Amino acid sequence: MYPMHDYAKKLLSLPDAPDQVNALQAVLNEERRRRQEFREWVTEEVKAEFINGEIVAHSPVKRRHWNALDLLSRLMSVYASSRKLGRLP
Repeated sequence: MYPMHDYAKKLLSLPDAPDQVNALQAVLNEERRRRQEFREWVTEEVKAEFINGEIVAHSPVKRRHWNALDLLSRLMSVYASSRKLGRLP
């Protein structure tokens, strides 16, 4: 990966550098706008992230899934403990 100043040097060496900088600024402004919209939209109840300019929404955990995860965790804990394999986090 190039240090940031290498990118700047490359960009400034282009004959259309001002146009490229303007295009980059437009992309950054759009990303900033979308990030702000995301922050206004997302709540504590919504499981979502803003990653690389995209909103990634996660499905809420269903009770059935939670129960299966809990059971699996308890079984693994008993197994590890009975064989002195350590502890589960």
